[in-house]
Amino acid sequence: MSREHHRECARCGACLPACPTFRATGREDLSPRGRLRIIELGLSGRAAARAVASCLVCGACEEACSRGLEITETIIAAKTGPGGPAARLMLLAAAADRAARLAPFARMLARAARILPPDSGLRLKLGLPAEAAAGASPPAGEEGTASRSAVFSGCFARHLEPEIELATLELAALAHGERPSLPAGQACCGLAAKNAGRGEQARELARRNIAAFARAERIIVPCASCYHQLKTYPALLAADRDWQQRAADFAARVVEFSSCLGRGPAATALARAMAPLDEEKTAVWHDPCHLRFPHRISAEPRRLLGLIKGLRLVEPESGPRCCGMGGLFAANFPELSERITAPALAGLTARRPGIIVTSCSGCLIQWRRHAAGVEVLHPATLLAARLRRALSDR
Repeated sequence: MSREHHRECARCGACLPACPTFRATGREDLSPRGRLRIIELGLSGRAAARAVASCLVCGACEEACSRGLEITETIIAAKTGPGGPAARLMLLAAAADRAARLAPFARMLARAARILPPDSGLRLKLGLPAEAAAGASPPAGEEGTASRSAVFSGCFARHLEPEIELATLELAALAHGERPSLPAGQACCGLAAKNAGRGEQARELARRNIAAFARAERIIVPCASCYHQLKTYPALLAADRDWQQRAADFAARVVEFSSCLGRGPAATALARAMAPLDEEKTAVWHDPCHLRFPHRISAEPRRLLGLIKGLRLVEPESGPRCCGMGGLFAANFPELSERITAPALAGLTARRPGIIVTSCSGCLIQWRRHAAGVEVLHPATLLAARLRRALSDR
């Protein structure tokens, strides 16, 4: 770290009400201020290690910090560096317990175990073995060199729910007048690897993606967490002289799904082409932390959903809240995850929505686990369904 952010904390407490783990427990050691203090003092006991490792890395504290401290990167470095607790804590979530908690998704887990590539971050998140099953082969993809745009699908949309990938391609084709390419060489974004302390793996994945998208002028990303990670490639490869400029060029071309399609001529084209809903439906948008805090993207997805005639968009009763997934967090801290999820779910369902819409793969998994009786969709899937309906009605 170029600055010792843990020593610059003023202990003002502005971060406390923003932090999901502090809100759920009221414990000082489970707050950003407390974690920075643990790092500053160099505490290394089991309780201290768990406190640092239990950070969701959502970025809410940085939004609240008046000094602009890079709190999340400081905590990631502490928990994943030499002697850090992240890798050890990953082993604490017993396989049987994890399987029981994910039992409603047994079919998805079995399929994920078969087809996810060995270096997919979803293997870490879902607690699957690092090796893909024998004979597993990922989708082939396509080069598509003629198009100016390309889609970075992410592991979830590419392997587990390809409907999202297909919908993104269809929407972007209509909005921009040409079907985007789908580079065959794209890999996992590397977020889970980075947060698990596998820095070299994260950097290698970054290099693979930068090379795969070298010819794309615009890289459309439907997953919120993938978008965030791709934007961090310049920092991730800052020490690599051969790749630092390529990383900066790559990140400058990365655009988030709703920001790309929800305004200007693209939005106009989509609005004209979509069929209205047969009857009014109520939907609530869940803000992924990786959009809301580091990038302040919240109006764009709401504006995009507003293009669907007959869709009544309502806000969560208690405002935006973290879903409690946090990638590796839910696997390693299941009880704390549940305490964060409960009030967020109550805020969403208080409005009695028929649909919960979100664009983060982790959030989609979390809400499908917990929001019984409510359809949980990616916005691309919802919008593409209306385009197809319009075509079928012609």
